[in-house]
Formats: sequence, C-alpha cells, structure tokens
Amino acid sequence: MEKQRKRLTRRQLNAAAIGLTTAVVPYHSAGADSSESRLVAAVQMHARMGDVDGNLRNAAKWVKKATAKGAQVVVLPEFFTSGLGYHPSMMHAHRPIDGEPAQMIKQLSKELKIWLGGSFLAESGGHVYNTFLLAVPDGRVFTHDKDFPTADMEQLLYAAGEDDKFVKLLRNPIRREVVPGRKGNIPSGVFDLGDVRIGNAMCWELVRKETDRRLLAGKTDLILAGSGWWHFSDPKEAAEQLGRTETHWKNERERGRVELVESPKRIAKMVGAPVAHANLVGVNRSFRFPIGVGTFGIGFQGESQIVASDGSVIDKRSEVEGEGIVLGEVVIGHREPLLEIGKGFWHIRKNDPASINWWYKGYGRDYYLTATQPQRQLYAESR
Repeated sequence: MEKQRKRLTRRQLNAAAIGLTTAVVPYHSAGADSSESRLVAAVQMHARMGDVDGNLRNAAKWVKKATAKGAQVVVLPEFFTSGLGYHPSMMHAHRPIDGEPAQMIKQLSKELKIWLGGSFLAESGGHVYNTFLLAVPDGRVFTHDKDFPTADMEQLLYAAGEDDKFVKLLRNPIRREVVPGRKGNIPSGVFDLGDVRIGNAMCWELVRKETDRRLLAGKTDLILAGSGWWHFSDPKEAAEQLGRTETHWKNERERGRVELVESPKRIAKMVGAPVAHANLVGVNRSFRFPIGVGTFGIGFQGESQIVASDGSVIDKRSEVEGEGIVLGEVVIGHREPLLEIGKGFWHIRKNDPASINWWYKGYGRDYYLTATQPQRQLYAESR
C-alpha cells in the first residue's frame, strides 16, 4: 500500500504543479498547514431503486474497500440509499435524519477513522430533504440540504433546502407556500472542522454559480460532491416514449456526459480547492412523470473523479467501468482560484432545454406538496 500511495503522490504532484505554486489564501489560524495532503476516495456505485437496506450494505462494502486502499476521506454518491426514479418504491425510501443512513455513516467514520459523507432522502420536521451528511471520527456531524431539486423527478421526492428562494425563481409555481428550512441545515455547505473547511455540492449545485460563490466565500479547502446524474439509457426507448429522434437523445446523453465531466474541474478552478466527486452508475426503470404510463431506463453516468485545485484530473471512472472507487492524493487547502465565477445563475448554456424545464416546469414541486407529502403522512399515520 505504501508503494501505491507514493505512486499516487507523484502523479498528483505532477498533475497539480500549477496549484502548488499559487499563493495560499489566509483563512485559518497561523498554525494551519496549507500543504497537508490526504488520500481521498469517491465511491461509484449502483443504488437499486427503493432498496434502502441493500444499498446501505453495498455502500458500506465500497467504503471499506476504499479505506483498505488507504483512503482517509470517502464520499458516496447522491441518493446512495435509494437510487432515483418515478416509482412507488421511492415513496418510502426516505429515512429519519438520524436514522439508519446517518448511523451507518457515523459508525464507519468512527470505526475506520475517516471523514465520510453522502446524501440521502432525510425526513425532518414533517418534510423530506436531500441531505448530505458528513461525519468525522470524533463523532461530529455536519449536514447540508440541497438548495433546490433538479428535475421533475427530484422535485416530487423532496423539498428544497432553500424553498423560499426556489419559489421566487420558478416562473409559474402553482403552489406558492414555502416549505420551512430544516433546523440544523448549513445552507453554505461549508463545514468548519477546525483546521480544515469541507465544502459540499450535489449534482446540479455544480452547475449553479451560487454554489461556487458560497464555497469560495467559505474559503473551502476540499469539496466533497455527490451526484445522481442520469440519462435515458436507451435512445430508441426515449424516442418512443418522449418523441424526437434517437439521434437527438444520443446527443443529449453525450452533452450531459460532457457537462458532468467538466463540472468538478470547473468548480475546483473557481473555488481554489480539490474535488472528490462520486456519481451513481447502473440502470433503474422509471415510470413516465407525471402520467405514470410507460417506463424507460434511467442510466446513471458514472464519471466519478478526483480533481486537483487546478482542475487537473487525478483519477476517474467511466460509466462502462461500472461500480468501483476513484482514488487520489490531494493537497488540502484553499488556493487562489484560477477562474472567475462571473455573473449569472447557470454555468450550462443559456436556453439549454434542461435549464428551461427547470425554470418553467416546477410542477414536480407542486406534486410533492399535493400528492407525495400527504401520501407519506397517511402512510406514517397508518403505521
């Protein structure tokens, strides 16, 4: 293992030469070591839809494999406990904020002496949020709720961590009442561990400039990112279900993949911190939202990466490689960013169909308020 770590260190140092020569921005006490390095891992795994117990076992297996390779920091993908899709099994795939997923993360962090984080559908105060939870070996826990859900399929499952801002952004919300933010949520996504600040970004938080701004303002030393970034796994099936041509859906898949690959590199250069990004992989079957007629395959795109603060890729894993671990030694510490964030809201190009749907098709949020949440409450009361 020592030989492997030395090899990774040389590769990382060669790849991050620019990052190592840039000035370190003062941010902590004078005793903070800006040149500390840690072996960081991102888990790329398949999360079976709605199978929380099975997914927890799978996640724990990969975390232990990562630490067996020497990883000191491990990040799990978004929705690692539940997968993602429009399916009845997702109605009850959430767990209490301090339930089994949180307990597993805390236990493994203490047992393996690692920093460990991942996001799951977490219930608190009568609502479900997409909560990233980071645990450290001394028992401390930090949480960040994803600011706004991404696609319709996500909006129907959980409330925005900053729903007051989300309602103002949507072009035609039917339901304007605001879901209150969760007590204990850290909206900035910056967790102050004392000598190190860990930042969090989930999926499309990576393509919103506000994420870069909050992580930069917090002088983040290391970004742990998780995604459930997906595509239609069969272009022919997508064309039959949703219209347009197979070529169109193939192009959409590739465009999404390119954005997925570029996002961690971009945020590293704009924030001035290394990034470990874990994404799901594999295929789940989903009904068509919101009509519930017809099903299609949702393929998660993998492309998990470890990225240095200058945007250079240390390790990566493609979709076709399936489940596994990406591993790299990174220099911890906030550095002078190499790119300016600029003005505006999105990084994805203006009038991109995905962003247009986000602005104008807020009915997933309305579905959450009118159908999902009442059904969950009735189910809870019946038990």
